[in-house]
Amino acid sequence: MTKCPTCIKNKPLKAHLFELSELCRYLGNSVEFTQHGSTRIVKTSVIGDWLKLASHLKKVHMDWWRYRNVMSEMYCPSDIDEEASDEEHFTEYSTALTRFMYVTNAMEEAYRFIDKEYHSLDSVINMPKKKRLREPSMRATVVIDLIPKEHLPENFFHIMSNLEITFERYTKDFSLTVNGIGGVNKNDISAGLHLIRCLRNHIAHGVFPIVDNPEYCGREDKNKNLLNLLFHACRASAVYIQTILLSFNEGFQSHDYFFMIEAWDEEGYYFESNCKIELAKSLHLKGTFSFAEPLEADC
Repeated sequence: MTKCPTCIKNKPLKAHLFELSELCRYLGNSVEFTQHGSTRIVKTSVIGDWLKLASHLKKVHMDWWRYRNVMSEMYCPSDIDEEASDEEHFTEYSTALTRFMYVTNAMEEAYRFIDKEYHSLDSVINMPKKKRLREPSMRATVVIDLIPKEHLPENFFHIMSNLEITFERYTKDFSLTVNGIGGVNKNDISAGLHLIRCLRNHIAHGVFPIVDNPEYCGREDKNKNLLNLLFHACRASAVYIQTILLSFNEGFQSHDYFFMIEAWDEEGYYFESNCKIELAKSLHLKGTFSFAEPLEADC
């Protein structure tokens, strides 16, 4: 199969999530978030913490034999093969699902990070409170749709198209009704956010399917698309966080950032000249500066 010439330019997903987690950490921004009369501090470092968990996640191992030991001597070879195959299948499924949940936790914090931007809009200031959008995830879509397209990360709409395609297959494969996105314009910058929010809600409310092992039950295409959907939702979420950081930041403020600059000589200069907020436009692409080797000019 010929690989997409645009997608092949992207870093592997786990590497992408790691790079973004480090950018969040070095940025070190924080804002006040108020809802229902309660105020707390939202930090980019916390967004980065969730992304780091997602990037370092290797495997959610399923122990398919845990409750079978007593009967193990009665199993025939074909039963053993099926159990081993089930274990592999559900391990892959659970790992993808867990990574997506970590990433959406980062997204939830990113929504709160820009929530004040919604309340600062002229159209919202003069709006009765009861008519304002209630949830940060929905308020974020309004804010993001106002970002000029030239400020978006590279290949933004291609990445969102991948999410849209896999999401449509998902709803068709499992005959799912999707609420809350009927009026969404596919050309809106925020279109992918609605799909990510819907997918997260499906998982939270038990709508998202647990597909049996396709090796024995068929439906291999459906299973593959579920995994692809979770992959593209993670990729798109990360790109949305990059979009947020590009447009709503107060520069690098973390102790870690200034330590890197001050503790090193020539290497520190290399770090400072590459660790810029503009990196959020391209850090998902191969060949860009990497936080994995932040002092190496030939990384």
